[in-house]
Amino acid sequence: MKGMLACLSTVVLLLGCGRGEKNGGGDSKAGSSEGNASQSSSKAGSGSANGEVTIDGVAQEKAGIRVIRIEPRAVPEYLTAAGQIVMNEERTAHVGTYTDGRVTEIHANIGDYVRRGTILARMHSHDVHETRAAYETALESVSRQQNAVAYAERMRDRMVRLYELKSASKQEVEKAEADLRSAQTDLANARIAVEKEVAHLTDILRIPASALTNINEEAEQVPVITPVSGTVVNRTITPGTVVEPGEEVFTVSDLSSVWMIASVNEADMSKVEVGNKAQILSQAYPDSEFRGQITRLGTELDPKTRTLQARILLPNIRTKLRPGMYVTAHILRGMSKRALFVPEDAVQDVNGSSIVFLRKSDNVFEPRAVQIAHNLNGQAEVSAGLNPGDAVVTKGSFVVKSQMLKSQIGE
Repeated sequence: MKGMLACLSTVVLLLGCGRGEKNGGGDSKAGSSEGNASQSSSKAGSGSANGEVTIDGVAQEKAGIRVIRIEPRAVPEYLTAAGQIVMNEERTAHVGTYTDGRVTEIHANIGDYVRRGTILARMHSHDVHETRAAYETALESVSRQQNAVAYAERMRDRMVRLYELKSASKQEVEKAEADLRSAQTDLANARIAVEKEVAHLTDILRIPASALTNINEEAEQVPVITPVSGTVVNRTITPGTVVEPGEEVFTVSDLSSVWMIASVNEADMSKVEVGNKAQILSQAYPDSEFRGQITRLGTELDPKTRTLQARILLPNIRTKLRPGMYVTAHILRGMSKRALFVPEDAVQDVNGSSIVFLRKSDNVFEPRAVQIAHNLNGQAEVSAGLNPGDAVVTKGSFVVKSQMLKSQIGE
């Protein structure tokens, strides 16, 4: 505390000396001060021998000077991590093909918003013809097996009548019944084959079942359909492209929410956990703040950067955040102890000491030496020099300092 008082005394002494050197000795100082007093009324700001600075209301408004009364409070404690915006993979579909073929039509481009079930492209595939041929073969087999079942039923009934007339043996009846069961099994298998081909056409190739009998140009094309609603963020095909089964041709993502993959320093690993809130800042939108939450932590460190990946889920209002953007996360750790805090910009350095300015009246400001315990996310904790209720300049303190220094050199 003695050090702060000595510092403030030094600042005041410098101000007095500066003015004394300009105005001369005691009598001349008194005479000139009266002249200066008349001149100060026409100036925007002035200083006094005790270090006080006078700035009129108009000049304060132009300089953006703002004052708040400080009270003990707790402030959020954050740790900072850089990272990148990526798609929310839980709301992203990597659309591929189920069969080989050649692309004939494209119906969606990158940036288009598409709804679930939308046809993105069509392709020609021999699989359609092969499935239709297998379907027709299965239908013919069903027809044959139906005739076989009908014949086996007649033979079984005939053997039963002959057995009743003592003209056939028990073994012949049992054989006829076995032949009927075999024919019925073959019929069931034939029907399963029909259902299989229909399912392959409708569920895999996504062609309507009506195309089995009503053949047209559209029925010959295999559609590529998106399973989710979202924005087309990638496309790898053009008309004429030959594709293989399982090849990814579109990426569709619901960008109403995105992920930030943040790189947390090894030293900060113990300070983060799933559920921590985070504030996200970007260069693209410096005046906007995006809020999210950690939903997953990586299982291993990056061996090169010695960082741990943390996944932060972010609501993406108006889709401002785009995959690939570099952003910064302020991850909330908790709240600090209650203390007196002022913005870091409110603290000015004067001759190596920390100074803030207090408003004594509407246009008068007084320098006050303070002791800063530490800085925390843009806030400086003041451990000595201020009292609850003090009116501290929080914006424009540099302007007040400049005016004080001008007074020091006698301007």
